Amino acid sequence: MLNTRCGSESFAAPEIIMAKSYDGRDTDSWAVGVVLYALIVGEMPFDGEDGERRRKMMRIAKAQYSFPPDVGSMAVRNVIAKLLVRDPAKRTRVGDIWDEVWMSGPGAVEKPTRGSKEERLEGGRKKVLDGFLVDGETIDKVALAEEA
Repeated sequence: MLNTRCGSESFAAPEIIMAKSYDGRDTDSWAVGVVLYALIVGEMPFDGEDGERRRKMMRIAKAQYSFPPDVGSMAVRNVIAKLLVRDPAKRTRVGDIWDEVWMSGPGAVEKPTRGSKEERLEGGRKKVLDGFLVDGETIDKVALAEEA
C-alpha cells in the first residue's frame, strides 16, 4: 500500500484525494477511466464550470460525474463506469477491461497474454515486455524507441 500523494489532481483517485493508503494498480485504473472519459467526451469528468478546486475535489471524492446526452456508446460508458468507481475494491483493474464488449469493437487489438521470458510461440519471434507477450514487430518498435 502506498501513502504518497502524487500526480495531477484531475487524474487522482478518491482514495488519494482523501489521503488514504492506496494500491497503485487501483489508482492507475481510475486514471485510465479519466483519460478514456476525456477522449470520448472532450473534457475532464470532474471539472466543473465553476472552476473551484474544493468542489472539484469533492466531485472526485464522491466519484460524481455525468455524460453529456448522446456522447459515447453504452459500451464505452460501461467501461468508464467500471473504472471510475469510488471504492477501489469494486473498481475494475485495467487488465480486466479486455473482456468488455467495447474492447472487441472496431479497431480492436488482440488481448495480450502473459508468458515467461524464454517463451516462444509458433509463427515467429515472441518476447515478454512489461509482463506481456508481444510479437517481433512490437519488439522492434520498442527497441527503436529505446535507442532514440
